[in-house]
Amino acid sequence: MSSSSLTAAAAATVAFEVPAHLTPLPSDTEAERQKKRRAIKALKSKFKNKQMTVESEVKQKHWQNFMQKKSKKNHNYYNKMTSTGSIFQTQESIDSKVGVIRGPSTSSL
Repeated sequence: MSSSSLTAAAAATVAFEVPAHLTPLPSDTEAERQKKRRAIKALKSKFKNKQMTVESEVKQKHWQNFMQKKSKKNHNYYNKMTSTGSIFQTQESIDSKVGVIRGPSTSSL
């Protein structure tokens, strides 16, 4: 793994911590407690969205790496298939059939 994916994975495993100034105190009024709860909820939401973004970027990077390896591996095979010509080409005779590239048909109707 690269260092960027390690830091992304490490960021994804970190748990959310409530800042000290937002912890509800017994001396707080009900309005202050509600305000702190909303602030905590907003911070948690941002944290979860950031985590999901990091996870999706890691998955996307893995998928792109996989597809690059796959395309390099099968590159020669596809070039050979496309260089042979069209599967719809026909010979210059009346009895030729579409898709039959090699020689005339030996079966008669």
